[in-house]
Amino acid sequence: MQPPFVLDNLQNDQNYFFHVRAQRGDTALMTERLDTRLASPAVNGWNTGDRGARAVAQSNDGRVFIGGTIQSTGHSFGTVQAIDVRSGHQRAHPLVFSEATAVAADGEGGYYYATTSPREIRRVNADGELDNAFLVNLDNDVYTMLVHGDTLYIGGDFSEVSGVTRRNLAALSLGGELRGWSPNPDDEVFDLAVHNQVLYVAGRFSNVDIMGDGIRDYVAAFDLNQNRTLMDWAPKPNSRVYSIIPFDDRIVLGGEFNQINSLDVEGLAFVDHDGELMDIDPGVDNNVRDLSYHDGWLYVAGTFTTPQNYLFRTSLDGAVDTNWPAVMPVEAPDKLLATGHGVFVGGRIDVGDTRYNNFYRYLPDGEVDESMGLGMERSIDDLELIGDRLLVAGSSMIRITGNNRGLAVLDLDGRWLDFPVTLDHNVQSLRIHQGNLYVGGSFSLVTAPNELEPVERNGVAVFALDNAELQSFSPQITRSSFSHEVASILPVDGDYVIGGRFDAVNGTTRRNLVRVDSTGSIINTDATSSEASARVTTLALTNNHIYVGGTFEEFGGYATAKHVARMFRSGEKAGEIDPDWRPDITGSNFAGQGGVVNDIFVQGSTVYMTGAFTQFDSTESRLHLAAVQTNETLTAWTADLSGAGWTRGYRFLYLDNEDAFLLTGTFDEVGGTETGRLALINRSNASLMDTSGNLANNLINRKQSNTTYSASRSPATGNICVGMQRHQTESRIWAGVYCMDHIGNLLW
Repeated sequence: MQPPFVLDNLQNDQNYFFHVRAQRGDTALMTERLDTRLASPAVNGWNTGDRGARAVAQSNDGRVFIGGTIQSTGHSFGTVQAIDVRSGHQRAHPLVFSEATAVAADGEGGYYYATTSPREIRRVNADGELDNAFLVNLDNDVYTMLVHGDTLYIGGDFSEVSGVTRRNLAALSLGGELRGWSPNPDDEVFDLAVHNQVLYVAGRFSNVDIMGDGIRDYVAAFDLNQNRTLMDWAPKPNSRVYSIIPFDDRIVLGGEFNQINSLDVEGLAFVDHDGELMDIDPGVDNNVRDLSYHDGWLYVAGTFTTPQNYLFRTSLDGAVDTNWPAVMPVEAPDKLLATGHGVFVGGRIDVGDTRYNNFYRYLPDGEVDESMGLGMERSIDDLELIGDRLLVAGSSMIRITGNNRGLAVLDLDGRWLDFPVTLDHNVQSLRIHQGNLYVGGSFSLVTAPNELEPVERNGVAVFALDNAELQSFSPQITRSSFSHEVASILPVDGDYVIGGRFDAVNGTTRRNLVRVDSTGSIINTDATSSEASARVTTLALTNNHIYVGGTFEEFGGYATAKHVARMFRSGEKAGEIDPDWRPDITGSNFAGQGGVVNDIFVQGSTVYMTGAFTQFDSTESRLHLAAVQTNETLTAWTADLSGAGWTRGYRFLYLDNEDAFLLTGTFDEVGGTETGRLALINRSNASLMDTSGNLANNLINRKQSNTTYSASRSPATGNICVGMQRHQTESRIWAGVYCMDHIGNLLW
């Protein structure tokens, strides 16, 4: 095999181990065993409750376009990730779903990790596989863990370990058996450290008599040579201590205090082994969240702005290196780990136009490592170095491959593709038409390969599918208060109908619906005949009509045209409401994003609808799923959607080979049967499809736990891709989007 070495047919969410062997003549060389993990594609959204992939479109050439609250893209690794510190690539490790709060090396090449749901400690062996024989249950969270000798020490906010009373601090054997030591500090323990056979403990406990041996405030020390007895060392910080690092002649404390032994010192203190404050003060002016030490430098992170913003390094004599780092964080870091491979920081930093979210690395010279490209959706809780592997624990983990605000592209194998387009805000709709990608959303500026600077495109932008070049089509969608939204773009007879939430187009008043020509100019029709009083979320086209759905209470000047209406497509009345078709939607549980009617599908003489509606004609119950004849008659077709919170259907995807709708939304049940938030329902009678069918059976076994927004089917392969907020199962995790074949087998 000649380089580059390519291995085909590997599966996502699997660990792989291999050697590389080179031979020339009778001489052969073999590398040490290498390991890696393949992970599913994922997206990292803004920190909003409505994040995720809201729109999916597939082109004939095998590309999947996803739009939503996407800030960046990458692969989902679960909440514990093993990273090669040399390359930044993932290493073998089990997929962990629950928030991970602490990790600790086990001394044998593996590690322990603690999670919050369930609250437990597990062990991963040196091969990156879960040790099924190790399990420790707790009643609350673990914040810090440390292995020393034959003992695993844990600290946190718990009161029971393996069903036995232990308050906030405990010791276990490396096999998980609880030891008899029971110091019971009265509040949280944040950090542990061992030096010269002394265990140092830092936390929130105060004025507490530990083990009947004396009062301790926020820090304590135990002699490991004397059966973990409490030592006399007792400096008195006046508030919590988050981090502690002991040395031969001093101990460094970082936290929220502003006094030690009644002497003033802010956030960072050096004390001696008698507990007295030393005359060393780098001049921190606020709290310290974390400390780390490497190669003569103490690294300090916190909310301070002096001597530098949020991060600095100092000698142990208090001399601050004002030349480090080259780029300052934009927010106070939560976590810090200094190593020979650089300084890993749990925070945020901007390097040019690129933001590193919640995790990045400074190289030894203080420059930011822009090649590693790591990030995650939320802050991290712990860092641990094991050989050449960095263990990262947090509430979510995503390896970022680039900045794709609002829009990103995959191939049908789940590999991220380069589509060099950036938008400055959300994408809510995608449509492929005549070789172009039409994008609608809340953005105002876009970048593209054929533009040197960002270009104004309010709400709508069009890019060529082959080279991503920005096209001239440019209706300027605006809203006088809050952000504009474009939720649907419908090509009609050479023109385009645009729906959303806006009050002007190209500076001319148009409320929530407009028809423009191929240049983006408004078609000269009477605005009042085709305006909606509130958000338009969906558009559908038939031979004679354009159907409109949304949250509006009035349409085209008709006060009784609520939430759904239809306009004439062509002729003298083109763009006017059809006054003879106004189904009476009288109830809904509408709230927040989406509409009372979210999607419409028309087949023959039947108009199928899904959304947040609950009632028609004041008396007829229709829980989020209904069908109306084109003569306005409400049919019996329905299957009640139900679930916790604000239940609604979002989108239909009609599958002609199944004669069924793939339905997305926030429901948990269809017709009283548990489905998760994606279901396959029969078009003829709205019943759930027989689960003996391959697609229906695969769906019912893959129940979505969070909002599913949209679905799209490839015209070339029949593969189905689903856009969502987040999905978690026992064996996989997807964030934002996943893809299956036409019978429901998971591809990625």
